[in-house]
Amino acid sequence: MHIDRSSRPGRLRLPTLGADPRRWGRSQWVWTVRIGLALALVGSTTTVALGLTNSRLPDSADLALVARNHPSDIEHAAQDNNDCSRTRPPNGICSASLNGLSANFGSGVNGGSSARFDEAFELGDELFSHVFTAAEGGGANVGRGDRYTRMPRADLNGVGEWANHKPARATGPNAASCDACHSEGGPDGAGVAAQNVHRDPRHSGDPSR
Repeated sequence: MHIDRSSRPGRLRLPTLGADPRRWGRSQWVWTVRIGLALALVGSTTTVALGLTNSRLPDSADLALVARNHPSDIEHAAQDNNDCSRTRPPNGICSASLNGLSANFGSGVNGGSSARFDEAFELGDELFSHVFTAAEGGGANVGRGDRYTRMPRADLNGVGEWANHKPARATGPNAASCDACHSEGGPDGAGVAAQNVHRDPRHSGDPSR
């Protein structure tokens, strides 16, 4: 059997391409399989990256695919019994009528608030932690395939990109959920310095201004 004399991990000598694989030892097969898996992973990762960095805007078919794969569970806060029939949420999920709950202090879960306040707070808390998909309106065309940014991108001025967004942007969109940034000290908290975002309402392209 012809042997490649170059060094390999564990002093392994891998067979040359011309060697008969039927005569390989166990160590040669192990490393060959590992190398093959690594190459397959690199190839698949490249494919995913190419798909995620596609610069075109998602069309209705793309958004329908997102909605199908990630069904929305956002609960619409109904003010009264007719609210959801007047403005039916896309996913059909509607809360109980807030106005139908008691506004009396002490009627809440812990006795320190009202049942109406508790329900409204719970609905708001769910929205704060919800990860919005593109089909739910999350993100925007920042440019170069990105939908979120913590730095203003006045340099991305192609059609529909950050600098030419309608309405005009001063920052972001920063993240797909509120608590992606507001998590210091627990959910709904502040954010650490590394999570700071920046504004550029004048589109100067200069973060210092």
